Amino acid sequence: ESLSLNPDDGLSFSLPLRATFEDAIWEALAVTRHMFQVVVELSKRTDARIVMRPGPWELPEVYGFLPKRVPHVSIEPMPLQHEYVKNAFVTVDDTSTLGLESLLAGTPVVSLNRLVQRLGEHVGGEGGTRFNAPFKHFYWRPGTVDEAVGYILQAERGELDATPAPEELRRYAQDHFAWPVRRPASFATGEM
Repeated sequence: ESLSLNPDDGLSFSLPLRATFEDAIWEALAVTRHMFQVVVELSKRTDARIVMRPGPWELPEVYGFLPKRVPHVSIEPMPLQHEYVKNAFVTVDDTSTLGLESLLAGTPVVSLNRLVQRLGEHVGGEGGTRFNAPFKHFYWRPGTVDEAVGYILQAERGELDATPAPEELRRYAQDHFAWPVRRPASFATGEM
């Protein structure tokens, strides 16, 4: 794939142009490693079911070891995203639009980005929209694994607000998605 890559296009719309394949791989591994750390620590403090939903580009088998190590983990690659976020008491993510969907469903999001040291060196900077996403401030952003687990446990008890910035989220959703809708979508479609 790297042989056919146009350097002017970059690797992905969400990574800076300067990002290399090594940066993208580093990011994926670093975020996944921290996700696993959070899952292991969380499992020590709750019996809640922990659902891992691999992304559409991931192989679910990669997560196969987790249920063997943590019995109340399940790997579920197939639930529809809107049902998945609506039925969760919290979503743990890095900085993706899955989090935005969670927030629209009223589900808090705990982002792993601050846990990963030097993440910005690999995928931040100009054009690094995954790292610099304008909506990342709507997510709970712990600095340690213990803090992340604390947020998740608060969410399990129903004590964690959906976002630390409700007014900013409201403005962002209205400006970018016209959410909540003021008129039925069929009217807007008909006017096009």
